Amino acid sequence: MKVPCTIVHGNQSCSGHIISFLFQAYKRALPVYLPVYLIPALIVHRKGLIKRPFTILAKGLIGTARSSLFLSVYCASAWMWTCFFFRLFKTCNIPMVAMGTFPTGLGLAIEKKSRRMEISLYCLARAIESFFTCIADAGYLPQSRTIKRADVVVFSLSTAIIMHCYAQERDVFRSKYLNVLDWVFGVPPPPCESPRCKDT
Repeated sequence: MKVPCTIVHGNQSCSGHIISFLFQAYKRALPVYLPVYLIPALIVHRKGLIKRPFTILAKGLIGTARSSLFLSVYCASAWMWTCFFFRLFKTCNIPMVAMGTFPTGLGLAIEKKSRRMEISLYCLARAIESFFTCIADAGYLPQSRTIKRADVVVFSLSTAIIMHCYAQERDVFRSKYLNVLDWVFGVPPPPCESPRCKDT
């Protein structure tokens, strides 16, 4: 099936559409990531904000800028590769779209190394959901086997696992996530055992 690029970006050229989309996506990503970085900083580093506010806020702003760039590049490159393969093969089909969206994952290199696995797992979950949605829409998944409100079941199981780990396997959490959960549930921070804390 032939689907010209003009259906996606009208009279714009492919390169012009990608550049304009990149800037628009960056503007949309900034307000998404700003609370993601600043709210945990206010919770986890609330004491440190008094001593070194500029360092903590600057770190949050840099993280916001980096993550926003990742998300905008990730989205824009999906259009870029799709246009590239369309112009190369002069056709549009499901395998070609899959080929075009696969290299977009390279944008993950922009992100901080410690966040790459988290984002990969999030994208994997969305990919699995999208895969089964497409199968169901195509009629390959029998309607009788479809579980209603499966998202609620999965969320409940996931929450149960997280709470079990929080209560019994606290060492599996990264320190900042553990601090946030402790703050949410009102658990006082553990006493500092380092020599530096004992001296103070």
